Amino acid sequence: IDITSGKATFYKAVNPDLTAFYDGYQYKVGEGDKDKDLSRNQDVECGAGWHWTNITEAIAFAQHRPYKLISATVRMEDILSVHKKVRVKAFSNVQIVNMEGLVME
Repeated sequence: IDITSGKATFYKAVNPDLTAFYDGYQYKVGEGDKDKDLSRNQDVECGAGWHWTNITEAIAFAQHRPYKLISATVRMEDILSVHKKVRVKAFSNVQIVNMEGLVME
């Protein structure tokens, strides 16, 4: 994560059709989304917005379900809260992460 640029790449495990496991939100390669009406609140871990995390946590979240790993760019000012994951009000440039040859330590 290079926060000097004001943005970072985060990860998420989703269904093979790129829908979220729990709410069915449809992610699209090359795109993003935003909800300007959301505000920061560190007390809210799993509220409105989108949830992203680091690559290790994203893979663990899949819990042996069929999945694809995606990444997105998040601007620091769009982060609403930080816990084991980040809750954000906007993200951009969704990409499918190539898992071939990925080594986890």
